[in-house]
Amino acid sequence: MVQQKVTSMMHGIVQSSYQEIRKFKYVKELLILLCILGSIGSSFFLYRVYVVYREQAAQNVLAQYVQEYHQVQDGQPADWQRIAALFQLGSEQQSNSYLAPYFLLFQAAALLRENKKQEALTVMDKLVEQSAHSPLLPLFKTKRALIKLDEPDEVMQKSGLEELERLAENKKNKFRDTAQFYLGSYYWVNNSIAQAQKVWQTLVDDQHKEKLASSPWVDLVKKKLEHIVK
Repeated sequence: MVQQKVTSMMHGIVQSSYQEIRKFKYVKELLILLCILGSIGSSFFLYRVYVVYREQAAQNVLAQYVQEYHQVQDGQPADWQRIAALFQLGSEQQSNSYLAPYFLLFQAAALLRENKKQEALTVMDKLVEQSAHSPLLPLFKTKRALIKLDEPDEVMQKSGLEELERLAENKKNKFRDTAQFYLGSYYWVNNSIAQAQKVWQTLVDDQHKEKLASSPWVDLVKKKLEHIVK
């Protein structure tokens, strides 16, 4: 008896609710929209979980490879070819990771250890391309410019010098001091003392305006400037 009353009451509620829902002209569209939004929300959550898992996996692999890099660097048999291949494999397997550029950076470093500068430049080009939105992009470009300057080809040297000059002159470059230091060093080595002095003095003057932290290059530059003045 009670069960029949409860069933009858629930039926009445459902029927009443259904009648109310029918009064809304776009209820079907609204329900579809709610379903779509729910699906999007679930997809976004699952994607975030996937990204966290992917980045954790990439970080573990990178840490392992970097450890092997340092082991070779610190005295184990200098098998840089294996290390370069290792980081190349890592960059391919972790190509969708935010850490992918760092695999390329270590690959280029290993290639330089083998004196394979042209191959290292190719990797650095790829690294710069993949790091278009990275805050470290100016540092990667500085590294590439220095590799070019070390090439015997005059065209390549000119390209490297022009890139380094742009980086040193760019006031928006957060790593401008690094480019200034190496540009001045290039001029110094090539006996362009006046140009070296100008670039380095700009570096020192810029640091007077720096409020957060002084450049690690300042003390080195000051000593060289003192030597020039004497």
